[in-house]
Amino acid sequence: MRNKKGALALSINAIVILIIAITMLGLALGFTRGMFGKISTQIEEKVSEEPEPPIPTVSDPITMSRESIVTTAGEDEIIKIGVYNPGCTDCGTVAENAAGITCSGFKDDYKNSVQAVPANEYKIFTVITTGADAANTYLCQIVVGANSKDFTVRVSQ
Repeated sequence: MRNKKGALALSINAIVILIIAITMLGLALGFTRGMFGKISTQIEEKVSEEPEPPIPTVSDPITMSRESIVTTAGEDEIIKIGVYNPGCTDCGTVAENAAGITCSGFKDDYKNSVQAVPANEYKIFTVITTGADAANTYLCQIVVGANSKDFTVRVSQ
C-alpha cells in the first residue's frame, strides 16, 4: 500500500502557505490604500486652502489665485486659474500637462486635466506645480487661445 500520510502533509502545507499568502496580500493592500488615502487627503487640503481666483471676464479672460508664487525647491504648489472663453472655438481649452504654461529657466512640470470651456462661460482649473531645484525667480506665462497672462515663481532653498 501507499503511504497516504505524505499526501495529507503536502495538502496541509499548501493550505498553510495559501493562508499566509492571502494574509500578506491583505496587509500589503491595506498599507497601500492607507498611504494613497493620506496623500489624497493632503492634496485635497491644499486645494481647499488655495483661494478662488477672481471671476474671469471679457476684459480679463485669465485670472489666477496668486500671481506671485513663493515656494521651496522641490515642493508642490497648487494654483487655481480662471479661464473665460469669449466665444471662439479653441480659445478656452487648457491642454493636458498644461502645455499652455511655460516658465523660463526650469522644467515645465505642471499637472492638470484637459477641460474645454464652453463659449461665453468660464471655468476654474486647479494646477499642481513642483518648484525648480535651483533657488531663483522665474517668469512664467499662461497662454490660453489668443490670451496670455504673466506670473512669477520665486524658489528658495
